[in-house]
Amino acid sequence: MAKTRKAAPKRKARATKKQREFTTRYAAVFGTTIKDKDARVIGRRLEQLHKKHKDLTPETVLEDARRPQSVLHKYFEWDDTVAAEKWRREQARQLVKAVRVIIESDGEEPREMRAFVRVVGEEKKAVYLPAIEAMSDANYRRQVLDQLRKELGDIQTRYGRVLDVAQLFDAIDAQLRRMKVA
Repeated sequence: MAKTRKAAPKRKARATKKQREFTTRYAAVFGTTIKDKDARVIGRRLEQLHKKHKDLTPETVLEDARRPQSVLHKYFEWDDTVAAEKWRREQARQLVKAVRVIIESDGEEPREMRAFVRVVGEEKKAVYLPAIEAMSDANYRRQVLDQLRKELGDIQTRYGRVLDVAQLFDAIDAQLRRMKVA
């Protein structure tokens, strides 16, 4: 017979001078496919899984999501044929993104960049173009720089409060503004 332990009564933590009381809420990361209301549900469940298992891993999340009654279940594709095709598309994206180009010019240091960049093409469809070609077209250049600004904003959101990098982001933003004008 398993022993059961009485739960300790809940206590409100007292804040010391160094500690501050805070509350948290979950919201969707900009650019993802979920909405804020979904993020709240997902975030709470992920927090519960973390507390239960002490570690939060993709395997833990998937194990929970396999149960049809899990709040996470509906966010997964359970038709293996469809899921396999989606995964292959993702692998194709990763292949395209994994290649870089090294540009060598007489008397200059070699420059490296991603070989292909994602843009919205003429048919209003996302396509990959060679980075050099994209940067030579005003519309595609604007799209590439807008994407760069978004990604840097994501990094700033993720790490800006943790690391003291405000001046770095200001300098990058100023350089991006200069590039947009050029």
